[in-house]
Amino acid sequence: MNKFWLAILVLLAGCHRTSEQYINPVLQDQAFLQGLKELNITLVAPSSGLSVKELDALKSLLSGKVKFLPDQHYLKPNPWTNATAKQTADEITQAMESGGILWAVRGGYGARRLASILSKRRIKSSATILVGYSDVTALHLLFSARKQKVCCIHAPVARELIQEGHDCDGFRLFMGVLSGQIKQIKVNLQPLNANAKKTSKLHGPLTGGNLTLVEASIGAVWQADCKDKILFLEDVGCNPGQVIGSLAHLEDSGLLDGVKAVVFGRFSKEDDREFIPILFEFADRASFPVFLTDKIGHGYHNYPIGCGCPGAIEHDVEKPDSFILRVDFSKIPLFKKNPYARNRNRHSVKR
Repeated sequence: MNKFWLAILVLLAGCHRTSEQYINPVLQDQAFLQGLKELNITLVAPSSGLSVKELDALKSLLSGKVKFLPDQHYLKPNPWTNATAKQTADEITQAMESGGILWAVRGGYGARRLASILSKRRIKSSATILVGYSDVTALHLLFSARKQKVCCIHAPVARELIQEGHDCDGFRLFMGVLSGQIKQIKVNLQPLNANAKKTSKLHGPLTGGNLTLVEASIGAVWQADCKDKILFLEDVGCNPGQVIGSLAHLEDSGLLDGVKAVVFGRFSKEDDREFIPILFEFADRASFPVFLTDKIGHGYHNYPIGCGCPGAIEHDVEKPDSFILRVDFSKIPLFKKNPYARNRNRHSVKR
């Protein structure tokens, strides 16, 4: 990084330091801490960078538990520049070729540019697991399309450990999945159209993530493949007009042709009420089942969803008017061979 920009970042971070830093209570959970210590986790920044304050806080909490790349990898003022994108691509490539688990520190911007660069490379990845969401969706779609030895998990990012407004369950669940303790996740769903309400049971691999990035993939080498799949979509920072336009583009482009079902997650951090009518309108004209959940996305809850994992939607026997999405992590060949997964009391978790 240019020394001038690094100095500016240090100065700005110093001006905004507070005496207390929020820490997610999950860092007091011994099972979560044990997973951090036992698993081969490297923090990566495929999208926007961190502030010096944020990086210092994460180092204080996670040092000795996960691997950190050089500071310049995380302290990047503009992830869109050619120089920054190439340097990030080189660092991500090296980390992937080393294998293990790559955990994104945050979303933001930049992964779309990174996906374009990485799509031109032959990465000799070995048993790599990429964890993250939001902007990281671009890389999830890329590696899903290329069918490399990369397992992609839509799950909380590391920066959320020092941000309020995120529960412990999302972190606990994805750590349980990574360590081999949890083989199946169950997510409650609400049906939004008649096709959903009359669903008895449907199966299909899972794909999707951030709506803006799924739409941006249209025509790109990392375009989402939705045929015969369960597509999950979430977003944040969009106004209703943008969501209407993005959904219309997915329909008009033919991307949704042959999709098994669509599951909408959260579309804001606080309140989704202005988006609910839009999602109902989409569901009314859809020829496939459409569901809604508050357990995926930028809201308080964000449960892990494996891109490419087998999924199943069925009635919730405990709540006749509700449905359940089952995400089966046990069927992923990479997980069966994952040398970092521990064989301890494997079970499923319903939330």
